[in-house]
Amino acid sequence: MTAQFRPLELDYVHVAPNGAHPQVTLVLSRPLTEYEAQVVWEFFPLASASGGSTEITGLMMRRPPNPPRLAKEVSRISQRAAALERQHQRNLARYRSAAKARYQAAAEASQETRTARMTADAPSSWELNSAKPWMCRLRLHNWEDRNNPETHEHYEVCLRCNTYRDRRHAGSGRFPPS
Repeated sequence: MTAQFRPLELDYVHVAPNGAHPQVTLVLSRPLTEYEAQVVWEFFPLASASGGSTEITGLMMRRPPNPPRLAKEVSRISQRAAALERQHQRNLARYRSAAKARYQAAAEASQETRTARMTADAPSSWELNSAKPWMCRLRLHNWEDRNNPETHEHYEVCLRCNTYRDRRHAGSGRFPPS
């Protein structure tokens, strides 16, 4: 939130006749803040002002400007600007908390996925601590073809670690005899 400024007051009103729509320049007691410049149009629809400016220039549509009424509207600008700034701060805080929640949920989901992937890919503690020969731990087995006498199916057995596998999925480049 911006620092508290002294109240915005109308110092001088300059009216330039412009046919049915007089052009009015309001000279203010201090420069406008960013939020005050944004809310000027709510009080003076055909006005223009920028942050840091001490003037509001605009056209009056119906009646000639009344300095007391203009002074009242100018004093309300800073009140409305403070309300607008508080509203923006609340919206920003909501947006930040929602963005933070989305980021944390995505990070948790990513962590769960990463953990699941690591546990699926990593060898089990039994595989790491077993008495398997090193070549078999590297999955470089010494396969021997065997035949099941009851079902007449072919399979392979590692001669070093006694691991079994179906010969059809051996991937050794050899085809089972037909």
